[in-house]
Amino acid sequence: MNIGSRPARRRGKRVVSDLRAIPWVFAWTQNRCLLPAWYGLGTALADIQQHDAEAWALVGQLYKQWSFFQAAIDNAALALAKSDMYIGQHYSVLAESAEGSQQIWQLIADEYARSRRAVIDIVGGDELLANTSWFQNSIEARNPYIDPLNLIQIDWLKRRMELPAEAPAEQMQELSDLLRLTVQGIAAGMRTTG
Repeated sequence: MNIGSRPARRRGKRVVSDLRAIPWVFAWTQNRCLLPAWYGLGTALADIQQHDAEAWALVGQLYKQWSFFQAAIDNAALALAKSDMYIGQHYSVLAESAEGSQQIWQLIADEYARSRRAVIDIVGGDELLANTSWFQNSIEARNPYIDPLNLIQIDWLKRRMELPAEAPAEQMQELSDLLRLTVQGIAAGMRTTG
Protein backbone atom coordinates (compact mmCIF):
# COMPACT_ATOMS: atom_id res chain seq x y z
CA MET A 1 0.00 0.00 0.00
CA ASN A 2 1.44 3.35 -0.99
CA ILE A 3 0.97 5.44 2.17
CA GLY A 4 4.42 6.92 2.72
CA SER A 5 6.22 9.95 1.36
CA ARG A 6 8.98 7.79 -0.16
CA PRO A 7 9.15 4.33 -1.72
CA ALA A 8 9.29 1.53 0.85
CA ARG A 9 12.40 0.10 -0.79
CA ARG A 10 15.65 1.77 -1.76
CA ARG A 11 16.25 0.11 -5.12
CA GLY A 12 12.84 -1.47 -5.67
CA LYS A 13 14.00 -5.04 -4.92
CA ARG A 14 11.53 -7.17 -2.95
CA VAL A 15 14.05 -8.31 -0.32
CA VAL A 16 14.32 -7.33 3.33
CA SER A 17 17.81 -5.87 2.88
CA ASP A 18 16.40 -3.28 0.44
CA LEU A 19 13.63 -2.14 2.82
CA ARG A 20 13.88 1.37 4.24
CA ALA A 21 13.73 1.81 8.02
CA ILE A 22 10.50 3.83 7.97
CA PRO A 23 8.15 1.08 6.68
CA TRP A 24 9.98 -1.48 8.82
CA VAL A 25 9.37 0.50 12.02
CA PHE A 26 5.84 1.45 10.87
CA ALA A 27 4.94 -2.23 10.41
CA TRP A 28 6.12 -3.09 13.92
CA THR A 29 4.03 -0.19 15.23
CA GLN A 30 0.97 -1.39 13.33
CA ASN A 31 1.19 -4.87 14.88
CA ARG A 32 1.63 -3.29 18.31
CA CYS A 33 5.05 -4.77 19.05
CA LEU A 34 7.20 -1.65 18.42
CA LEU A 35 10.06 -4.13 18.33
CA PRO A 36 12.79 -1.84 16.84
CA ALA A 37 12.52 0.40 19.91
CA TRP A 38 13.44 -2.23 22.48
CA TYR A 39 14.50 -5.57 20.97
CA GLY A 40 17.91 -6.60 22.33
CA LEU A 41 17.84 -4.12 25.20
CA GLY A 42 16.63 -6.71 27.70
CA THR A 43 19.28 -9.25 26.78
CA ALA A 44 22.07 -6.67 27.10
CA LEU A 45 20.83 -5.23 30.38
CA ALA A 46 19.98 -8.59 31.95
CA ASP A 47 23.49 -9.81 31.20
CA ILE A 48 24.97 -6.80 32.99
CA GLN A 49 22.52 -7.09 35.89
CA GLN A 50 23.22 -10.81 36.41
CA HIS A 51 26.98 -10.83 35.94
CA ASP A 52 28.44 -7.49 37.01
CA ALA A 53 26.98 -5.70 40.04
CA GLU A 54 29.42 -2.81 39.67
CA ALA A 55 28.47 -2.24 36.03
CA TRP A 56 24.77 -2.52 36.91
CA ALA A 57 25.19 0.20 39.55
CA LEU A 58 26.86 2.33 36.87
CA VAL A 59 23.83 1.79 34.57
CA GLY A 60 21.57 3.16 37.31
CA GLN A 61 23.90 6.10 37.84
CA LEU A 62 24.02 6.83 34.10
CA TYR A 63 20.23 6.86 33.99
CA LYS A 64 20.13 9.49 36.73
CA GLN A 65 23.00 11.65 35.46
CA TRP A 66 23.23 11.38 31.65
CA SER A 67 20.27 12.89 29.80
CA PHE A 68 21.02 10.98 26.58
CA PHE A 69 20.92 7.60 28.34
CA GLN A 70 17.85 8.62 30.32
CA ALA A 71 16.06 9.58 27.07
CA ALA A 72 17.02 6.26 25.47
CA ILE A 73 15.68 4.25 28.40
CA ASP A 74 12.56 6.43 28.72
CA ASN A 75 11.85 5.99 24.99
CA ALA A 76 12.23 2.24 25.36
CA ALA A 77 9.87 2.35 28.38
CA LEU A 78 7.28 4.22 26.33
CA ALA A 79 7.55 1.76 23.43
CA LEU A 80 7.30 -1.20 25.81
CA ALA A 81 4.23 0.34 27.46
CA LYS A 82 2.57 0.89 24.07
CA SER A 83 3.43 -2.66 22.97
CA ASP A 84 0.75 -5.31 23.29
CA MET A 85 2.03 -8.86 23.06
CA TYR A 86 -1.49 -10.32 22.97
CA ILE A 87 -2.36 -8.33 19.85
CA GLY A 88 1.11 -8.82 18.38
CA GLN A 89 0.86 -12.58 18.65
CA HIS A 90 -2.35 -12.55 16.61
CA TYR A 91 -0.34 -11.21 13.65
CA SER A 92 1.89 -14.29 13.74
CA VAL A 93 -0.96 -16.36 12.25
CA LEU A 94 -0.30 -14.52 8.98
CA ALA A 95 3.06 -16.28 8.55
CA GLU A 96 3.26 -19.15 6.09
CA SER A 97 4.94 -21.51 8.56
CA ALA A 98 3.04 -21.99 11.82
CA GLU A 99 6.01 -23.74 13.44
CA GLY A 100 8.51 -21.08 12.34
CA SER A 101 6.24 -18.23 13.39
CA GLN A 102 5.75 -19.78 16.83
CA GLN A 103 9.52 -20.05 17.34
CA ILE A 104 10.06 -16.45 16.25
CA TRP A 105 7.14 -15.26 18.36
CA GLN A 106 8.61 -16.94 21.44
CA LEU A 107 11.91 -15.07 20.89
CA ILE A 108 9.98 -11.78 20.68
CA ALA A 109 7.86 -12.50 23.76
CA ASP A 110 10.89 -13.56 25.83
CA GLU A 111 12.86 -10.46 24.83
CA TYR A 112 9.86 -8.25 25.62
CA ALA A 113 9.69 -9.72 29.13
CA ARG A 114 13.44 -9.24 29.67
CA SER A 115 13.38 -5.68 28.32
CA ARG A 116 10.34 -4.74 30.38
CA ARG A 117 11.88 -6.09 33.58
CA ALA A 118 15.25 -4.42 32.97
CA VAL A 119 13.72 -1.02 32.21
CA ILE A 120 11.53 -1.19 35.32
CA ASP A 121 14.59 -2.11 37.39
CA ILE A 122 16.50 0.90 36.03
CA VAL A 123 13.70 3.47 36.23
CA GLY A 124 12.12 2.19 39.43
CA GLY A 125 8.53 1.59 40.35
CA ASP A 126 6.33 -1.43 39.90
CA GLU A 127 5.20 -0.82 36.32
CA LEU A 128 6.31 0.84 33.10
CA LEU A 129 5.62 4.57 33.12
CA ALA A 130 4.99 4.44 36.87
CA ASN A 131 6.41 7.96 37.14
CA THR A 132 4.15 9.31 34.37
CA SER A 133 0.76 7.92 35.26
CA TRP A 134 -1.04 10.35 32.92
CA PHE A 135 0.75 8.73 29.97
CA GLN A 136 0.01 5.24 31.24
CA ASN A 137 -3.67 6.23 31.60
CA SER A 138 -3.70 7.66 28.08
CA ILE A 139 -2.43 4.38 26.62
CA GLU A 140 -4.93 2.36 28.65
CA ALA A 141 -7.77 4.63 27.51
CA ARG A 142 -6.86 4.28 23.80
CA ASN A 143 -6.20 0.54 23.65
CA PRO A 144 -9.86 -0.61 23.76
CA TYR A 145 -10.44 1.41 20.59
CA ILE A 146 -7.29 0.24 18.81
CA ASP A 147 -7.56 -3.47 19.65
CA PRO A 148 -10.61 -4.12 17.43
CA LEU A 149 -8.92 -2.30 14.53
CA ASN A 150 -5.93 -4.61 14.85
CA LEU A 151 -8.12 -7.72 14.87
CA ILE A 152 -10.09 -6.46 11.86
CA GLN A 153 -6.81 -5.69 10.08
CA ILE A 154 -5.56 -9.23 10.70
CA ASP A 155 -8.78 -10.68 9.28
CA TRP A 156 -8.62 -8.48 6.18
CA LEU A 157 -4.94 -9.25 5.66
CA LYS A 158 -5.79 -12.97 5.78
CA ARG A 159 -8.58 -12.44 3.26
CA ARG A 160 -6.27 -10.48 0.96
CA MET A 161 -3.58 -13.15 1.15
CA GLU A 162 -6.13 -15.87 0.35
CA LEU A 163 -7.49 -14.11 -2.73
CA PRO A 164 -6.53 -15.95 -5.91
CA ALA A 165 -4.37 -14.06 -8.40
CA GLU A 166 -7.32 -13.94 -10.81
CA ALA A 167 -9.65 -12.30 -8.25
CA PRO A 168 -11.62 -9.35 -9.61
CA ALA A 169 -9.76 -6.03 -9.41
CA GLU A 170 -12.71 -4.49 -7.58
CA GLN A 171 -12.42 -7.08 -4.81
CA MET A 172 -8.67 -6.42 -4.46
CA GLN A 173 -9.27 -2.66 -4.41
CA GLU A 174 -12.02 -2.94 -1.81
CA LEU A 175 -9.76 -4.93 0.55
CA SER A 176 -6.90 -2.48 -0.05
CA ASP A 177 -9.17 0.45 0.80
CA LEU A 178 -10.41 -1.27 3.97
CA LEU A 179 -6.85 -2.14 5.00
CA ARG A 180 -5.76 1.46 4.43
CA LEU A 181 -8.51 2.61 6.82
CA THR A 182 -7.28 0.22 9.54
CA VAL A 183 -3.69 1.40 9.00
CA GLN A 184 -4.76 5.01 9.42
CA GLY A 185 -6.93 4.22 12.46
CA ILE A 186 -4.22 2.27 14.23
CA ALA A 187 -1.60 4.96 13.52
CA ALA A 188 -3.94 7.63 14.87
CA GLY A 189 -4.80 5.57 17.95
CA MET A 190 -1.16 4.75 18.65
CA ARG A 191 -0.31 8.42 18.07
CA THR A 192 2.67 7.39 16.00
CA THR A 193 3.50 6.21 12.54
CA GLY A 194 6.68 4.56 13.70
